[in-house]
Amino acid sequence: MVSISTVIYCLGVMWFLEPAQLYSGGVTGISQLISNASEKWIGHRINLGFLAFVINIPIIIIGWKHVSKRFVICSLVSILLQTILMSGIIPYVDFIINTGKNPLTGNIVDGNGGEMDPLLLSFVGGFISGFGSALALRHGTSTGGIDILSQALSFKKNISIGYISMVVNVIIAILGAMLFGNAAIAFYTIVRIISSSVITDKLHTAYNYMKVEIITTKGEEIAQFLMYDIGRGITTY
Repeated sequence: MVSISTVIYCLGVMWFLEPAQLYSGGVTGISQLISNASEKWIGHRINLGFLAFVINIPIIIIGWKHVSKRFVICSLVSILLQTILMSGIIPYVDFIINTGKNPLTGNIVDGNGGEMDPLLLSFVGGFISGFGSALALRHGTSTGGIDILSQALSFKKNISIGYISMVVNVIIAILGAMLFGNAAIAFYTIVRIISSSVITDKLHTAYNYMKVEIITTKGEEIAQFLMYDIGRGITTY
C-alpha cells in the first residue's frame, strides 16, 4: 500500500501540477518552490526528487523520536520511492487539455505549443495527489514530509494536523505567487488544496474521536498523567 499510494501521489504531481506550474503540498511543494526559483534565477532546475529527499531528512529524525518507528520507516520507504519516481522515472507529460480560454490568466502553453487549462489541472492534480496521501494515511503510514511533522506536533502540542498542513500550504501558495508575480498561481494552488482536502476527508477516517470513562479513587494522579504525559484533555466528574 505504501508503494501504490506513493505512485498515485507522484502521478498527480508530475502529470498535472508540475506541467501547470502549480504547487503540491508540504515538502513536495517546498521542493517545487526551490526548483522553480533556481530555474528562474540561476537558469538551472534542481532535481525535484533530490530536493524532496534532502528536506525530508530532518523531518524523519523528528518523526523517529516523537511519532513511531513503524510510521517513520513506512514513510521513509515512500520518500525513497518518490525520490526515484520524480527523478526521471515518471516523465513530465506534454498532453494537451483544450477547454477554452481561462478567464483569469489564459491557458498555459506547453512545450509543443498546446494549451493546458490550469484550473482543470489544479483540480485533477489535487484530487490524484490527495488520493495518494489519504490512501497512505488510511493504512497507517504517510507520503512523508509535513504528515510526519504534523503527527509529531499533534502528539506533543495537541495541534490539529489539518491546521498545520493548511498553514504550510497557504504559505507555499503565497510564495509561489510572489515567485511568478502572478496571483492566479495562489488561486489555483488553493483550488488544489481544496481538492486534496475533500478526497482526504472522504478516504481517511483514522482520526475518529474516542471517549474513555475511567472510574477511580486516584482521579488527581490519573488526571495529571493524562494531561502532562499523554497530552490529552480530561473532564472530571
